Amino acid sequence: MKNKISTFYLILCLFFYSSNIYSADTFSYEANQIEVIDNGNIIKSRKGVKIFLNDNIDILSNNFQYNKKKGLVELSGDVKIIDRFNEFTISTNELLYFQKENIISSNNFSKFTFENKYFGESGGFQYFISQPKITSNKEMKIHDLKNNIFYIKNFEYEMNENLFRGSNTKFIDVENNEYLISNTVINLNNNNISGKDLSINFNKSTFGNNENDPRLKSRSFYLTENLSSMDKGVFTTCKKNDQCPPWTISADNITHDKKKETIAYKNAWLKVYDIPVAYFPKFSHPDPTVKRKSGFLKPNLMDSNVHGLSLSLPYYLVLSENRDLTFKPRLYANDQAIFQNEYRQVNKNSKHIIDFGINTDGFLSSGAKNKSHFFSNSIFDLNLEDFETSSLQLNVERTTNDTYLKTYKIDSPLVDNSTLLNSYLSFNAENEKLTFSSSLEVWEDLSKTSKDRHEFIYPNYKIVKELNLDNNDLKLYSYGFQKKYETNKYEGIVTNDMIYKTDPKIYDWGLKSNFDALLKNVNTNATNSSKYKNSFDQSLMSSLLLSAEYPMKKSNNIFTDILIPKLSFMYSPNKTKNMTNEDKRIDVNGIYSFNRIGVTDTVEGGSSVTIGTEYKKTNKNYEDFLNIKLATVLRMEKNEDLPSSSSLGEYQSDYFGDFKIKLHKNIDFNYNFAIDNNLNKSNYDLIKTKFSVNNFATTFEYLDDKNSKNQKSYVTNKTTLQINDSGSIGFNLRKNKVTNATEFYDLFYSYSNDCLEAAVAFNKSYYIDSDLKPEKQLLFSLTIVPFGKVNTPGINR
Repeated sequence: MKNKISTFYLILCLFFYSSNIYSADTFSYEANQIEVIDNGNIIKSRKGVKIFLNDNIDILSNNFQYNKKKGLVELSGDVKIIDRFNEFTISTNELLYFQKENIISSNNFSKFTFENKYFGESGGFQYFISQPKITSNKEMKIHDLKNNIFYIKNFEYEMNENLFRGSNTKFIDVENNEYLISNTVINLNNNNISGKDLSINFNKSTFGNNENDPRLKSRSFYLTENLSSMDKGVFTTCKKNDQCPPWTISADNITHDKKKETIAYKNAWLKVYDIPVAYFPKFSHPDPTVKRKSGFLKPNLMDSNVHGLSLSLPYYLVLSENRDLTFKPRLYANDQAIFQNEYRQVNKNSKHIIDFGINTDGFLSSGAKNKSHFFSNSIFDLNLEDFETSSLQLNVERTTNDTYLKTYKIDSPLVDNSTLLNSYLSFNAENEKLTFSSSLEVWEDLSKTSKDRHEFIYPNYKIVKELNLDNNDLKLYSYGFQKKYETNKYEGIVTNDMIYKTDPKIYDWGLKSNFDALLKNVNTNATNSSKYKNSFDQSLMSSLLLSAEYPMKKSNNIFTDILIPKLSFMYSPNKTKNMTNEDKRIDVNGIYSFNRIGVTDTVEGGSSVTIGTEYKKTNKNYEDFLNIKLATVLRMEKNEDLPSSSSLGEYQSDYFGDFKIKLHKNIDFNYNFAIDNNLNKSNYDLIKTKFSVNNFATTFEYLDDKNSKNQKSYVTNKTTLQINDSGSIGFNLRKNKVTNATEFYDLFYSYSNDCLEAAVAFNKSYYIDSDLKPEKQLLFSLTIVPFGKVNTPGINR
């Protein structure tokens, strides 16, 4: 009896407590503890189990139940499937294994790892071990090592071909572009993606405008790591609405080559509001990631009354990371040609730009006559130890023909004046207390004869030293130049200034005062000069300026009123250099300054008193509603050496004023004037107005300068009417009141939205220059965002 009990106890220990491997018909398992019930039809374990489906698939679980009759294995609690051959794992909380079908199934949240490259989540799955493949009728979310994210419905993982398949897939890449695909195939061997019915919503910032909705649709596509190919594609950047987009590009094939950084189109149509406007058998452009890329730029067709029709086809060439070149050939219908080049280079401590070109008037014939230009600018950062900033600049401007630049309208960032050339070498250095600059310059006036056109300046310099004296400022200036011009004329001048300025003093009763003092030393030497003595001359001059103002303020809940009476007294014991015939104008905004006559080689001699006032009315947001300035200058004795056009030398000068009023946020009025001291005539009037209401806006400017030697008088007006949210119409004109002739007028209609701009304009221009002819042109332009602008040639009439 004792032996029977011992044997039974041993069997129980082996059955419940030993760790053994057991075998079923299609799998084996290992458990720390099992329980057999229902005559051996049901086997359970709650102490952890490891199932071996075959040599490559293991399943780990906390709880296990095997129903032999049903051929069903139920697993729960930290379930994990490990497939070593297909290189994936699945983690879930519950699953079923159907022994006869050899299928694993779960309706619980599950996590997947495929080849340690793709990581998925789903609400359930089926693993068909015999096929082998994994499917899920719940949405599968998958992300890769680059953080691309896929949301795949009707997911399938075909292990023999190593493919993901799905329908209604959403794919979000690392740049936050969204791909919507009806049928998708992802090849895990090479990470290629293919499918049908593709819709891409690009990141709004991709093309530089967050208001756009850039998108692309295609019937089929194929994506590799470096190449994307889409058939029957349609692309636009326009904002989404219920209507057709303002523009689209449709093509039989669109290919994005990431290595070449280009997007290419085959058999493409540009459509504006669904109407085909341009066909391109083939064309390409850089992709949005490109900052610089070699290739042809937008062609330009032009028409000129002087030289006729021409075509420009520029080519941009990237030479290296810091160097590039733009080649801009321009071919004319009359056998002329211009070959222009613009070279740019940026280094760590320097930057350079060179523009050079040649014009030939017989491009296709022998004996052609050539004209050319050469412009360059180089800036070098010297990084001198004793200065915060220091630089050297070399500028060269040269042309072989006097009218070449203006008649051919040479376009360059270096060409800002077609008749006046300036070549120079300059040095600049600055720190907190010292500024130094110097230059060697050559000026060439192409409108003058060859004998009188050049002016040589060697050198031109300026030194400024600042000193602080008990909260007052003392500045020392030294500046000058020597120059030769008009063949036999020479002028040399060195000026030294010492300017002392006190800090403003505010008295208890509200008066604010300043005191300035100037000591000036002028040294000149000249030959055949009409401005200076034809011998060495030296002078020492001084001037004093005492200024005072008394601000008064009154406020209520709506407005603040400020009235500032102003008074300044200026005195110099020295005589002013004769400036009677110089053309100078005084403005109320600078009338209280030391150098209101705007010269550096003399002072304003004698004594004068400037009397004026300023009145300001501001609202509670501190915005000016009304601003009025008025001032005049009084003298005990006339100073006939001061410019007669300024009226400063009279016993009483003109009344100088400025009147600004903002009646409404849409109504501005500004009147700057100079009225004769007898108040019987106006010597200067400048009126500017701006008015807008609803969709209508107009600006007006009127100038009449009667005291100027080159009397100026003109009227300009620009008016626009916003027809709707996108369209506007308007005109712009300027009329010369001296000659009573219209200098130009423009009529235009423009249409614009977030992705398209179109305009029609009629321009009429008049030129005083005999080398240029009046022009009437009808212009059309179309801007496709982000590709750029296309102009028709100006149609001359």
